[in-house]
Amino acid sequence: MRSQKLVSILSVVIVGLCLLQVWLPSHYLTCDGPCHLYNARILHSTWTGAYADFYRRFYHISYTTAPNATTTWALALLLFLLKGIVAEKVFLSLYVLLLATGTIKLLQKLQGGSNLWQLAAIPVIFTFLLAKGFYNFSLGVALWPWMVLAWIGHLERPGIARAAAFAAVAAIAYFTHLLPFLSATVVCGCLTLSYHVAGNSGRAAILKAMTVLACTLAPLMALSLLFTNGEGGLQLQLGVYPYRLLELLQLKYLINVTEPERPFALATGIVLTLAIVVSIWHVRSRGMHKYDGFIFALLPIGFVYLFFPEDFMGRAIIIAARVQLILYLIGACIVAYRMEPGKTKQIAASLLLLCFLVMSVIRTACRLEAAKSVRSLLATASEVKPESVVLPLQFSDNGLDENGKKIANQNSLFHHTAQYLGADKPLIVLDNYEANAGYFPVSWLPEANPYFHLNEANGIEGLPPGGNIEKYERETGRRVDYVLLHNYRPEYMSDSGFHRLATQIQDLFTERKASPGGQCILLGRD
Repeated sequence: MRSQKLVSILSVVIVGLCLLQVWLPSHYLTCDGPCHLYNARILHSTWTGAYADFYRRFYHISYTTAPNATTTWALALLLFLLKGIVAEKVFLSLYVLLLATGTIKLLQKLQGGSNLWQLAAIPVIFTFLLAKGFYNFSLGVALWPWMVLAWIGHLERPGIARAAAFAAVAAIAYFTHLLPFLSATVVCGCLTLSYHVAGNSGRAAILKAMTVLACTLAPLMALSLLFTNGEGGLQLQLGVYPYRLLELLQLKYLINVTEPERPFALATGIVLTLAIVVSIWHVRSRGMHKYDGFIFALLPIGFVYLFFPEDFMGRAIIIAARVQLILYLIGACIVAYRMEPGKTKQIAASLLLLCFLVMSVIRTACRLEAAKSVRSLLATASEVKPESVVLPLQFSDNGLDENGKKIANQNSLFHHTAQYLGADKPLIVLDNYEANAGYFPVSWLPEANPYFHLNEANGIEGLPPGGNIEKYERETGRRVDYVLLHNYRPEYMSDSGFHRLATQIQDLFTERKASPGGQCILLGRD
């Protein structure tokens, strides 16, 4: 009883430290996070009517059944109560709490009690993809344990109420992101088989449970097919990618922002792999366990990990990074119920937590430096007038400190930093990639889309950027009021792709404000 109380206290402390990582920097900078917040502001303004006509000249709001929308809706709702940066941090805090409490409850359930292993999934709270700003996918991962828990509850005590609860969680998961939803569906199907086989249920019981699962998820699976077909189909060409096994052992995508995280991600991968091997080995000496569906699920989900290309459905999916996190969660679940409580399990969990804490210190130092750069950018751009059009040009996706050294050398945290300009002020920020994707609630109007009318050479998001402001204004009838240079380096002037754009900037704009080190420069027109 005393040890369980200590584990409970430690769990609260660890979750608190996770929240501290979000709140300690003034801005928890991610690559695409500023885009999500900016587009939520546009959606919120449409709802309230504030500056709706201004945004309507550039954007269209769509209400569809496609996934990838939950983050925008959630942030737009939070903006009724909170300012932009605070709303984003509250959203990230909700994500942390959902994933932390969900995995703790799931692992407790599987191992039949409270011990240190219930914290084994904490390392996947902060991952490469969260740092990339993939908020919808990350939130989908946070819903993954809750969807599995809901189905286990139905398996143990079948009933309409529990089936309805599962359906509700599954629906939220679908509208958040397709991959975590589909992987949880696979796990639930495999658990249905193992649960009834281990319990010596007859074929009729298995068929009934599978029918309930299929009927419950049928509408969402139909929506999944409609979404996939609407995107042009899977466009899938299978290959073999054995190197991903090494990446899985290394837990490559546990690395968030800087190189010093690498050895601790590797140590985490080795500890978890050894724990899984020991746990699965027990299958040889034991009969079927009711939760062996997690082991069965390794086959289809592992197939996706090893044979699916990074690009399909006409875009870069980054499938290895996404599936690697799901495999981590499945592995933690296998150890939870297959390995008996004892010193081995406790030592493994302690090592995982130690690696997580060390990586947290490394990441927080990087994020404090990144937040400093964001504050410099926002201070430089403070003179931008409301209802203006801003063209941000980024010259280092990794960010540069005052000495010109990369801030986040393992992630492109700074790719969309300037989107923060529109978090609390009505602006059109032209590098809004999300509005060009086609599957988010906010979309560019074709006649105003800078990705059609402004891009040249590397494009406005390229390194170095390229574009034609005069062409954009001529074809769209919309004027660019400001240009914002971030992490600017004069040597890019010699690049032929950037040269045309740089010449236009010099001819059309004058410098309004610059940061002390000259990394952030705001230029405007009279």
